Amino acid sequence: MKSAKAAIQKEPKTRRTREEGMQLLFDAAQKLLATNDPDDISIRDIAAAADVNHRFIAEWFGGKVGLFRAIHDTRTLEISDFIASSTSLVDGDGTTLISIRREIGLVIWLIVNGSKFDDVRDAFPSLIGAQNFLVKNFVISEEDAKKSSEIFGAIVAADAMLRPHIKTDSKPVDLIMHHLQTLQRKKDV
Repeated sequence: MKSAKAAIQKEPKTRRTREEGMQLLFDAAQKLLATNDPDDISIRDIAAAADVNHRFIAEWFGGKVGLFRAIHDTRTLEISDFIASSTSLVDGDGTTLISIRREIGLVIWLIVNGSKFDDVRDAFPSLIGAQNFLVKNFVISEEDAKKSSEIFGAIVAADAMLRPHIKTDSKPVDLIMHHLQTLQRKKDV
């Protein structure tokens, strides 16, 4: 007589290459980060979404911080190019600022969890995109555009850090729009 274990046939696990497994983990983590804060995502959540054993996160990425850093580093050029090519830093539904805010939240999480960045622009590539956007659309000097992009970064970073803890009537979009209107008036003069 066969044992109960033998009667239950398990589906064989799909064997994947290391590269395929890494990509599955990367894609699953990126998808989870689109709607969740990094602290709310466990390595088991990522592994389950990817259908890959959770131990590979540590083996292939050095842990959750390494995986999230790889995601950030991959998205840096994409984010900067997206912002630089926009016709408006402030879209109607706020999705651009929401995505920038999520990225800033991820960078803050990475820093708190021991990740190091070469400089502020390495950590926040959206600043480069904002600077290029300002030079293109407001015909201001590189130096002025750099300062304004850092003002935008400070506004969005402060919002990302404070909003969960402090109620404020000021929205980042309103503060950025005020600054853009000031730049526009300066340009028109």
